[in-house]
Amino acid sequence: MDEKTRQRFFSSEDQCWSTPQWLFDRFDKVFHFKLDPCASPKTKKCQIYFTEKEDGLEQSWHKIGNAFVNPPFSRALPSWIQKSFEESQKGIIVCMLIPGRPDTEAWHKYCLPRAEILFIKGRITFEDQREKPMEKLNPAFFPSAFVVFGNSSNYDLKQLSDLGVWMTSKYKP
Repeated sequence: MDEKTRQRFFSSEDQCWSTPQWLFDRFDKVFHFKLDPCASPKTKKCQIYFTEKEDGLEQSWHKIGNAFVNPPFSRALPSWIQKSFEESQKGIIVCMLIPGRPDTEAWHKYCLPRAEILFIKGRITFEDQREKPMEKLNPAFFPSAFVVFGNSSNYDLKQLSDLGVWMTSKYKP
């Protein structure tokens, strides 16, 4: 992989990647999302979305409905995980597509003990939404996980089982 590609993936300044539409559609079929709290007009997956300027971390999500969160994979990621968990405690489902890094503090505090987690098999090829997109896209350098916060008992998670392996914690603090 060339250096230019490597820099695009690892730079927190470059956040113009979006969830592949086919993958979002699979998740949306199960959870019927109403909000994308961390998007741009090019990367949005829902009719209602917050841009970086509107700062989804400072907004209330629960009055809008179930949220799909593909946050910036930057130093702000732990804040997005915490916010997603907190909003789910207000009665909605919040689903995150994030790097599968269960060794991190945010994963230990929020994801592992409090969520249903689908570890996605293979590597996702995210969509490049820049003005000058790359000619050939490469899969991410990291594994991905679909993290579901909130009461998922009314949703058929088995519909997504072909995408990877589900993990749930028997201990819910």
